[in-house]
Amino acid sequence: MIITWQQAQSLPPLSDRIVHIWCASLRASPKKLYDLWNLLVGDEKKQADEFISVQAKEEFIVSRGILRLLLSKYLGTVSEKLIFRRGKYGKPYIQDVTKQLPLQFNISHSQDLALFAFTLDSEIGVDIEYIQTDFAYEEIAPQFFFETRKYYFV
Repeated sequence: MIITWQQAQSLPPLSDRIVHIWCASLRASPKKLYDLWNLLVGDEKKQADEFISVQAKEEFIVSRGILRLLLSKYLGTVSEKLIFRRGKYGKPYIQDVTKQLPLQFNISHSQDLALFAFTLDSEIGVDIEYIQTDFAYEEIAPQFFFETRKYYFV
């Protein structure tokens, strides 16, 4: 089942051995950016303000705001009550709330897209990478790769 972000007023139920993956654009209108900014709490706003690039700041605001919206719907709580922490390797989790619902999540972003993955009772990871199609690989290949030769054994 594919649900676009604009259509999602309520989420389909999340059950054991099911993974929900959401894809969202990190581009937002000024009004949407303002609305998502208002979902962020103290440390997140401070973190957003530390970005030098306006684009990186806006992408952080959009991705964290959407994550807060999705988590609040899955957990049935207001987004302002969600407290993020980071695990040993930097993976985010929700403080205390995970005791009520064994919700696990992960996020990845590249260029102007983000993926959000959610499941119950299992660690989850998700990754998205932009593939640059106009990359001049032929120019740098000799510096990093060796010519291959075919060998035949009889």
